[in-house]
Amino acid sequence: ALAVPRPAELEGKLAEFRDAGAGELQVITDFDHTLTAFRLPDGRRCPQCHDLVGHSRSMPRRYRQEREELWAEMRQLVATGRADYEDWWRADHALIRRHGFRREWIPGG
Repeated sequence: ALAVPRPAELEGKLAEFRDAGAGELQVITDFDHTLTAFRLPDGRRCPQCHDLVGHSRSMPRRYRQEREELWAEMRQLVATGRADYEDWWRADHALIRRHGFRREWIPGG
């Protein structure tokens, strides 16, 4: 789910992108809430892109199980400073590749 607090403002920005054309587009990603909110207006934590993929029912069950096991291990390593979130993302990407990720597993992909 995408939380858009000011839909009219977003529509205006999207129109600017379309009008400028692909040659003017620069993509900036935000994997760890450095640019986006950490909490939704109702207090729930905003999901990161890895959360959306990792919890998607479109992904194979075995991947989701292995991802939970991997996160349990990585969470401890991150908490103790023996790993960082980049290590986690790299490990999760490797797991996604190992499971043969397909675009059609993502709704609208």
